[in-house]
Amino acid sequence: MMLLVPFVLLATLAFGQPANGQTAKPPDIRSAYQCTGIAGNEKYTLPLAIEHKGDNYFLMWGGGQIGLGVRVGNVLSVSFVDRATRIVGVILYTIANGTLDGKWVVGDGKIYPEKCVPANSKEA
Repeated sequence: MMLLVPFVLLATLAFGQPANGQTAKPPDIRSAYQCTGIAGNEKYTLPLAIEHKGDNYFLMWGGGQIGLGVRVGNVLSVSFVDRATRIVGVILYTIANGTLDGKWVVGDGKIYPEKCVPANSKEA
């Protein structure tokens, strides 16, 4: 029994379950964001709009990219395509304190950073 208690506590912390056993509702991320990041050797700033229908998330960046994603807890995984260049990629966002901290790839062997803050925040 003594060995089980630390394991249950560790599992609870790892999977984010509140102490009372109820599942915490993740924050709503449907919103407008301002994103900054790096593509190749260039820095960029783009607006991002996120909507969802059921468990599907739809993302539209101001640079002509569109994406479809799924959320599990505080992680949003998105496949995207640039409509002009037809380049496809994947971005993985970690959701924390209203911001999206992203890492994205397009198959060139590199991982690129992107950070999105709510468009109405002081950081935007």
